[in-house]
Amino acid sequence: MATETTTVSVVSYSSNWKKLKESLPVKEKAEVHGGWRRFNGEAGGEGPQAKRRRMNREKKANVEAVVESTSSEKASQSRLTKALAMDCEFVGVGPNGMDNMVARISLVNAHGECVYDKYVKPTEDVTDYRTAISGIREENLVSGEEFDVVQKEVCEMIEGHRMVGHAINHDFKVLHLSHPKRDIRDTSKYKPFRAIAHTKHPALKKLCQLVLGIRIQDGEHDSICDAKAAMQLYQLHKRDWEAKIRNPRAATKTRLPEDVKLGFGVQNGVAVDTRRSARYKYQKRDHRKKEKSQGRKRKAKTSSKNRDKRHSKS
Repeated sequence: MATETTTVSVVSYSSNWKKLKESLPVKEKAEVHGGWRRFNGEAGGEGPQAKRRRMNREKKANVEAVVESTSSEKASQSRLTKALAMDCEFVGVGPNGMDNMVARISLVNAHGECVYDKYVKPTEDVTDYRTAISGIREENLVSGEEFDVVQKEVCEMIEGHRMVGHAINHDFKVLHLSHPKRDIRDTSKYKPFRAIAHTKHPALKKLCQLVLGIRIQDGEHDSICDAKAAMQLYQLHKRDWEAKIRNPRAATKTRLPEDVKLGFGVQNGVAVDTRRSARYKYQKRDHRKKEKSQGRKRKAKTSSKNRDKRHSKS
C-alpha cells in the first residue's frame, strides 16, 4: 500500500514539472560543427545571430524614424526665410469695442507662402467682432488656439528674422511681444511710400494700388492677403530700403526719384507714372529754394545800390 502511494506522488510531480517546463522559455542547444557553433532551438527560440540581426533591424528603423522627424523639422524651418511678413486681424473688447484684441494671425515668407495662420481664442469678452472689416465671426474663435500657445509659437518663429508689415507695431502690441527695431520693416513708415501716397500715414490699400497696381481690401480683410501685399512692397524696394538702413547719412543726401524706382501705379482706375508726380514734387521744392536764394541775392543787391546812391547824393 505504501508503494502505491509513492508511485502516485511521483506521477503527479512529473506532470506539474512538464507544465512548468512548457511555460518556461525554450533553452537552445549548442552544437559544434567544424569549428562553428550552431544553436538549434525549438519553435519560438532565437539564437544570438538572429537576435543580433533583429536588434540591428530595430536600430535601423529607429534611426530612419529620427531622420524622418529631423528632415520634416528642417523642411518646416526651410520655409522660414530671412524676411517674414506678419499681419493680424483684431476684434473689439471693452466698452463699445474700443480696445483691440488679436483674433487671427498670419505669417508669410519671402516667396509669398503662408507659414503660419491661426485663429486665437479671446481672453476677454468680445463686444465687437468688426466682421465687415476683419472678417472674423464668433464660430472662428470658438475653435481657435489659446493665446499663450500662439504667443509662444510666434515668438519662436520670428526670433532672428526680419519682420515686414504695415503698421506692424500694432500687431506686436496686441501680441505683447517686442522685436529689435533694426529688424523691422514697416511699409507705413517708409518715406518713399509716403511720398507716393502724398500722406504721412499711407494705407496698405492705397499703396497696393499706386505701387503694385492691384486692389485689395475691397470687402472683408484677409490677413494672409495683407501680409503677402506687404511682402511684395518690401521685395520691390528691398535693395534701396536696405541700402538706406546700412548708410542713413548717404540716404539723406540722395533724392527720391533718382534713388528709388517707383514704377507705375493706378490712380482712379487709370495707370499713371507715379515717378512723374514724385519728381515734380521734389523739383518744385528745389525751385522754391532756388527762388528764395535768388530773391535774397536781389534784395541784397538793390539795398547796396540804394546805399551807394544815398552816399553819392550826400
